[in-house]
Amino acid sequence: MSREGPWVLHLSRRAVLARTGVPTLAHSRGDFRNPRELEHRFGLRSHEQRFVEELVRVMPQLWVFRCDQLRSCGDFALVDMSAPLPLRRCVVMEHKQRTGLRATRHRQLQNHDRAVDELIRHGVLENDAAVVLLFGSAEPKELRQRGFAKPFRAVV
Repeated sequence: MSREGPWVLHLSRRAVLARTGVPTLAHSRGDFRNPRELEHRFGLRSHEQRFVEELVRVMPQLWVFRCDQLRSCGDFALVDMSAPLPLRRCVVMEHKQRTGLRATRHRQLQNHDRAVDELIRHGVLENDAAVVLLFGSAEPKELRQRGFAKPFRAVV
């Protein structure tokens, strides 16, 4: 881990559904910063917790990463892990309640490339992975319409 700390925190399906606290999750991954700082950077508000819980229930092929809230790199990075590495897709999302979902380069997503770079360094994505920037609130069905249709199935 670099001195500045990670840009994203993986919220595993098990951790989300068990409502594991951010400090506990971060500590299990080797980030031993002050729990208050971790909560401030990666904590979920109640509407975000509901969004993530529904997402991992309905679309279990997605890996959800919480982006550092102090770095203007979005709220979440969502990666479709059902595809082989060269075909994986990523959505970086700024989640806003009661705001229509739209593709954008909003200022709150201005450093998204640093979060994506971290996913590349960890082998979750490849350098040329398709990345879509979204702003607004979304139901899983809306995300399906934006490129996360169904789990990847190789044609045999």
